[in-house]
Amino acid sequence: HAAHFHGERVRTCILISSGGMALTRNEPQGLINWRKAETEEERRAANRHNLSVMMFGEPENIDDFAVYLQSENTVRARFRNRLLSHRFDNLVPALPHVKAALKGIWGEYDVYAKNHTGERRDYLRSIQPNADVRIVPKAGHWLMYEAAETFNAMLADMLGDGAR
Repeated sequence: HAAHFHGERVRTCILISSGGMALTRNEPQGLINWRKAETEEERRAANRHNLSVMMFGEPENIDDFAVYLQSENTVRARFRNRLLSHRFDNLVPALPHVKAALKGIWGEYDVYAKNHTGERRDYLRSIQPNADVRIVPKAGHWLMYEAAETFNAMLADMLGDGAR
């Protein structure tokens, strides 16, 4: 929406693990309700499990800091994502009007896009035939955390010289 609003001022718009395009979306299965945990240890275990289901492609990449972040994020959230899950088309009105170069990055194992990353590529290319869409191998929805080195190199390459 910002790229659409700012028009020519934006040169590059990179969607990262993005939804909002009214495309096929998988729903995570087997989440544990961390609110029902009776101890802090149980809450951390539930959040670690949920990270393995929703955010990481490779569970062995989940470290204590990721669990801490997830724990903090969940208790501070002011809304429940499930209440917003029906809003999976919020980018559809804006993307066709974006003047910037459209690009996208998804993790190979992103639970929401798994087995449907080609659909995302095709959608962006239906708007801009040269849209650069890349997949980070063995990474999930939190690909920028899980595969930071690969992601950062890919992002820098996509931005190139002079992009803003």
